[in-house]
Amino acid sequence: MKIPPNFRLIAVLASLLIFCGPAQASPFANPSEPSGIIIMDTPRPAQQIFPVRLVKIDGVEIPPRKQGVWLRPGTHRLRLVAERIDTDWTGGLRARQRQVANWPQKSRELLVEVQAGKKYYVGYDSSDADPKNWGPVVWQVK
Repeated sequence: MKIPPNFRLIAVLASLLIFCGPAQASPFANPSEPSGIIIMDTPRPAQQIFPVRLVKIDGVEIPPRKQGVWLRPGTHRLRLVAERIDTDWTGGLRARQRQVANWPQKSRELLVEVQAGKKYYVGYDSSDADPKNWGPVVWQVK
């Protein structure tokens, strides 16, 4: 018995959907499209905000990015990792420097509502006395 070619095509497409999951639209955008930019490499040491590295967008791992990334408008969940925390700006006390040195630079998530034409400056806020409360923040929107 010969299987019709259309049936084979439908079977292949169905198996791709089952095994690969539904296709998701990329969160990335070109600067020429409606988009916003996330800027991660502008530290504010006097405010104890340090650079971050983007490692996931909306739960999907991406090649690490340290500078800027253009995203489509909408809510995005960003997984960010502290690049470096300068302990000279986080209190200056020896005990605090030891505490910071022993605290792993955890990655944390940040929800950002991206609007077209906006710039979002993101950093790792280490201004709290307890490093457990440190994490990524949007410190300016232009």
